[in-house]
Parts: sequence; C-alpha cells; structure tokens
Amino acid sequence: MKNRIFILLCFVIGMLLVLQGCNFNSGLSSDNKIATVEALETSVAATVTASANLAEATPLVEQVQATATEQAVVVQATQVEQATTVAVDLSATQAAFAPIQADLSAYGVDPNDGVVGWIQPPLHLEVNQYRGRKFDNKFPTVIAQDFVMSSDITWNTQYGGSGCGFVFRSNGDQANPSQYMVVATRLASGHVFFAVGAQGQLMIVKDFYANGIDPLYDANNGATNRLAVVGKGMNFSVYTNGTKLGDVNPNAPLPPLVLPSPPVKPTNPNDLAAMSNYQQALAQYKQETAKLKTEYNQRAALWNKLDKNFPSGFTALGVVADSGQTACDFTNAWLWQIGAQPAQGPMQTMPPGFSGTIPPEYMGTIAAATAMAQGTPAP
Repeated sequence: MKNRIFILLCFVIGMLLVLQGCNFNSGLSSDNKIATVEALETSVAATVTASANLAEATPLVEQVQATATEQAVVVQATQVEQATTVAVDLSATQAAFAPIQADLSAYGVDPNDGVVGWIQPPLHLEVNQYRGRKFDNKFPTVIAQDFVMSSDITWNTQYGGSGCGFVFRSNGDQANPSQYMVVATRLASGHVFFAVGAQGQLMIVKDFYANGIDPLYDANNGATNRLAVVGKGMNFSVYTNGTKLGDVNPNAPLPPLVLPSPPVKPTNPNDLAAMSNYQQALAQYKQETAKLKTEYNQRAALWNKLDKNFPSGFTALGVVADSGQTACDFTNAWLWQIGAQPAQGPMQTMPPGFSGTIPPEYMGTIAAATAMAQGTPAP
C-alpha cells in the first residue's frame, strides 16, 4: 500500500511538472510523466477562436457574452422553426430527454431549473504520438456558469496514464489560460484528476481513486464509463457511473503532503548485505521525499497567491496521451446550464452551420431541447 502511494505521488508530481510547462525546475524524474491536462490549456482557446472566428484582442468570454442574448434568440427561433416544420415522433422526443432529466435528479439538480446548453453528436477523438492531444466542441460559443456536464466515455489507450475528460469555465486566453479540468484515466485501475489552470499555471487539486469508490468503474481497454461534473459557484462534484467520487472547491487549502513510510531497518545490524540494501533504499527514499517536499512547498506558495475564481467560460471534450495510440469516444454528451433562462445564453443542440436537414436520429433531441428552451414540458 505504501509503495502504491509513493508511486502515485511520483506520478502526480511528474504530471504537474509537465502540466506547468517546467515552471518548477526541481529536476524530478518520473516514468509516469504525461501531458494529461497540459494540452487543455491552449487547445481549448485555439478551438474556440477558430470556430467562433473572434478576435483575440478582447477576452473571448467577454466577446461571446456580449452577443449571447442575440445568439440565443436566433438559435431558439431556428430550432422552433425546425421543430414545427418537421414531423417529430413525440415518443422519440420523450425518450431523448428522459435520460437527461433522470441524470439531473440523480445529481441533485432540479430538471425544471435551467436549460440545455448543448447536446453533442457522437464524438471520436484519437491521437497516436508522444504527448498527443486533441479537443473538440461542436458548440464553441456556448458559455457555462453553473452547470452539469456529462458524457459516456469509451476508451482505448496504450498506456494507463492517458485519459479522456472535460474542460469547463475556460476563459479562452491562449497566453494565460484560466479554467477547470477533469480527466479520467486507467492509471492504477482508475484515477480521476481535478485540475485548475490559473493565469497560465496549472495544479492538480484532487486525485480521486475512482476504482476504490465506484464499484462500476472499469479501467479496462474498450470499457465505457460515464463521467459527470456538477458545478455550482465554486463547488464542484465529480461523478462516475452515477457514483459521487467527491467534492472539490478550488479555494480550499491544499491538503497536507502525505509521505510513505521510510524503509525498515534490518533487525540484524551484522547482516552486511541487508544493511547495504537498507542504506541504498534509505538514501533513495530521502532523495525522493526531499524532491516531493520541495515541489509541494512551491505549489503551496503559488496556490495561495493565484486567483482561482472563474465564474463562467467555455467547455470542451478532449483526449490526451502520454504516448502511443489513445482514443476516446464520447456519446450521450450534454451540457445543462443550471438556473439559466432561454434568453440568457445560446442554446444549441446542433453544430453551428446547420444546413437545415435534420438527421432522423436528432429529431427527438431537437424537439425536446426546443420545448425546454420555451419553458414548456417535453411531450
């Protein structure tokens, strides 16, 4: 158990060094170093900028929020027209919306309080390179404040440290990004990380051992797990497969550093071979724990001075890898905007540039989302 804790500590520290772009020059080496959340820092901003075709001189969130009401009216009017001009199977409408309603209730969110932010089409993201990453969101201009974000994720990764996850409340600043992130991995039978990127600095705030909490968490290749995050103010709850892993508040103090126990000294000091092995193990232990302490103290000092309050921002889905082939399939992905009214933000259920031809599989979804946007119950 102690060895497992030590390995995980080395993994987390190694990840942090990568994520922060080597801001800490501690020299710590770890076989588990990966870019599991680093790529989210700039890729999200680049995706939003390109998709929304917005200038970077003004912060992206402010730009989008300035026109949110106008966009919402246009989008909702289009969807109302779509729903009224296409014969929609009412049973399909109910079937499309029922899972979202059920999930919201399970997450402690009132299904009558808010609107659909988006419902993503099935999304396949795949990379096959060292520290590869890829991110996407078919609705890049939708801004989330209080929210529920959920998706089924099917993964196939060459290494357990690679993962799939979400970005939310991103400010879209490519130079000094600020955002929150959750990444699910196959590491050590299943770990889920919550990270905060603040003014270009990144820290892992919480490490959930999902496999030890969620009995359904499946870390095997080809498995499907459902990841969900509920954000209300500065309080976030992380779920997998309907099981709550725990809560996170970015403003909470960092937990104290927990170190593994030192190696046990041989009972027979005259056993020269055993004593030699012990001395080597002790020297290595002191070296590694010194590095962990130094890095933790640097993190704590930085943590105390950063602004970690991000009231709203962009969202994205992503795949990130240590190396080798990594694939994430996102299905049944949706965003719920808690407390939002139809006219307060863009509500889209089809990607921008929609041609007017509605695929049959989305008919029920569009009608259900339109009904919710109008404040009327789905048929």
